[in-house]
Amino acid sequence: MEIKIEELSKKYLDQAIRLIHQIFITNPHDQDSPDIWFPASLNPNTEDNKKHYEKLGVVKVKYFLALDGEKVIGTTGFYTLKKDVNEAYWLGWFSVHPRYRRIGIGMRLYKLIEEKAKKAGKEFIRLYTTDSKEEKNAQKFYDKIGLKIYKTEESTYSRREKILYREKKIE
Repeated sequence: MEIKIEELSKKYLDQAIRLIHQIFITNPHDQDSPDIWFPASLNPNTEDNKKHYEKLGVVKVKYFLALDGEKVIGTTGFYTLKKDVNEAYWLGWFSVHPRYRRIGIGMRLYKLIEEKAKKAGKEFIRLYTTDSKEEKNAQKFYDKIGLKIYKTEESTYSRREKILYREKKIE
């Protein structure tokens, strides 16, 4: 099995969005939905996408895919926010299909973003996630790669979950 990693393209757009919906509980109408952000990352200069970026304080978004042949088996990406644009890349829609976990694909996807952040002169990789039981394995992975929790807050989606903010200083 040869897994390749490449930038998100229109060719794989629908597959990538479907994978996210398989892995995460998402609402296609939420402001951070892959149904909005994946296409917006491919066409950032349309009026609607410019407004969406502005509304959420986003400066730049880019996504990447792990492919087994023509099958999307993983996603990752980064975005920059106006509030910390000079210091951080935020990890976005990081996922690996369950059948392809624990063979190094997640690490390859993460390292790609870390390298891009380093080349761009960023000091941190950041992400937000939840403490839901469905994300227990992801939390273990984040701990393993050194993404430490630096802030928690109540979720606006669920009273049972907390939002966890994690970061790693890039060396």
